Amino acid sequence: MSHRMNIMDNWDQVRGVMKHQHPVLTDDDLFYEQGKEDELYERISRRTQLSPEHTRAFIERLHQAL
Repeated sequence: MSHRMNIMDNWDQVRGVMKHQHPVLTDDDLFYEQGKEDELYERISRRTQLSPEHTRAFIERLHQAL
């Protein structure tokens, strides 16, 4: 649970990097709602054509780097 809250703490920064690295992503794709992280990963995965697992790992790495 703390992991989810940590992602939310700097989600605006993570979202900005995601949009920069994957211009196909829209604000709707990157809409974060606490407790619905799996849906977020699925939306991003569909648009970027990456697996949900890869997407989750990418976001976790970004979160830790920021």
